[in-house]
Amino acid sequence: MSDYIPFVTQFDLGQEEYSIENEIKEIHRQSLIDILVALMLINDIFLFLRHKI
Repeated sequence: MSDYIPFVTQFDLGQEEYSIENEIKEIHRQSLIDILVALMLINDIFLFLRHKI
């Protein structure tokens, strides 16, 4: 448990430094993750349909 304390402290310190630039980066990163998840779901659907035929 003590191994995670430095990471949590570093994360908390990083969160205190709020800036619009960091917020924009976070939004872009989140939207990229959403796009990747959507593409993976579409790929799974196509694989499933191809398997059924």
